[in-house]
Amino acid sequence: MEFSPNLLPASLIEARRQRRLQRFRAIVIIVAVVPIVLAYTLILTQTNRLETQERSLEQQLAKVRADATQVRQLEADTDVLRAREQSFENVRSTVFPWAETLTALSGLVPDDAWFTDIHAANHAITIDGSTLSDTSVPTLAARLASATFLSNLALPYAREANDVVVGGKGYTFEFAANITQSAPTP
Repeated sequence: MEFSPNLLPASLIEARRQRRLQRFRAIVIIVAVVPIVLAYTLILTQTNRLETQERSLEQQLAKVRADATQVRQLEADTDVLRAREQSFENVRSTVFPWAETLTALSGLVPDDAWFTDIHAANHAITIDGSTLSDTSVPTLAARLASATFLSNLALPYAREANDVVVGGKGYTFEFAANITQSAPTP
């Protein structure tokens, strides 16, 4: 056995023993606390990252909600426009195509004749006109009779008139007919 005499005074030996005990306690505390601090730091970092992702997702969700609202508004507008289009088509299908009818009639008039008055009601039409030639009335009558959009053509009168043109002689006439439901093609 080896005996090593401790030559240090007891107060220094006690102070050394206290310092060693404090170091041991500090190491135990550090070993116990450091993992907790590291875990807390890791959790705090993860929480901050998740909060950042949450804010990003909330911004994206707000944009998507705005887009969805806009899509719903566009769908509502589309529905309104479709209803208006259907309403227009309903009106258009019930209104007689007078523009096409008058355009087709204008193509039947001989060069030296003209219409002075047109009356139309309930698909019946009366056409008054004048001409400078005695052959224009029969020509117009033949053309009107061959028109597919007219039926029951009648010539109530055709007579010579002195007041057709200034200083000249001409003829006045009146045609009456029914207009068929189908629109003429000009």
